[in-house]
Amino acid sequence: MIRLLLVYWYIIHCVRLKTFPGNFFQLNASYFNTTKGIFSKLDIDRCIPERWRLSQDPLAEDFTPTSWPVFLKPEWGQNSHGIMRIDSLKNLRKTQAEITTAAKPRQVFANVNYIVQEAAPGLREFEVFYIRSHVDMQKYALISVTEVLNSCMDRYPINGIHNKCTTYKDRSAEFSKPDLDVLWNFFNEICAYRIARVSLRADSIKDILTGNFRIIEINIFLPMPLFLLDKNITWPQKNAFIKKSMLLTARLTNGLANTGKKQSIFFKKLLAHYKLTKIKLCLFRRICG
Repeated sequence: MIRLLLVYWYIIHCVRLKTFPGNFFQLNASYFNTTKGIFSKLDIDRCIPERWRLSQDPLAEDFTPTSWPVFLKPEWGQNSHGIMRIDSLKNLRKTQAEITTAAKPRQVFANVNYIVQEAAPGLREFEVFYIRSHVDMQKYALISVTEVLNSCMDRYPINGIHNKCTTYKDRSAEFSKPDLDVLWNFFNEICAYRIARVSLRADSIKDILTGNFRIIEINIFLPMPLFLLDKNITWPQKNAFIKKSMLLTARLTNGLANTGKKQSIFFKKLLAHYKLTKIKLCLFRRICG
């Protein structure tokens, strides 16, 4: 329902502004890797200043992490899709073999690469959603901060909307306007994504505001504002947020009307998602069967 409302109000605002809704996929198109046909996590990683960046390396046959656990991720994925936690070298080598075996029979799996990322040290996980101002790209039009909670009490969980242990708590009210300005100044040091959701870990909100956090990843393809998944937020509040955020997004889209050649992104991402889903299914069958 939430996703449908987001799409509905985005299209309504685009129609009112006389702009093509499909240009939504061009908002961050300058960061699309046309060779790989994905928004590469390795490319995005290079945009993160070193003090907030986690160690992240392409999965290679002889690669050995320096600490455990690590997270094995597809180079592109949405909503924690395809992510695995690896707790030992033996487990890593076994998983590498399973991935190779699952992918080998089908050429459609070609170019589905995996990366290994160290575990973030912070005790708490947050998702920061933002939309830049269509008037001044150096400023933000909207920021929301959501804490990600896990009822299973796992120190290193793989949180996501499909994890039954994962819940979300809006923390935006705990950030004053000066606090949000501080947070935005940090994010302005990252690449100039027009709309994004930044996943980070820190021990406290105070640590976030002093820059003492680590970024897990940045979603720049379909960054859903996780504020909307807080069950304590009323529907009138959610609906007001949806209308406002989609108006701001439509205004950004309208600003792209005459920016030149458009990237072919949607269907390439659809193919990448299909490949990843197939490999995940093959891995599940091999491991469980």
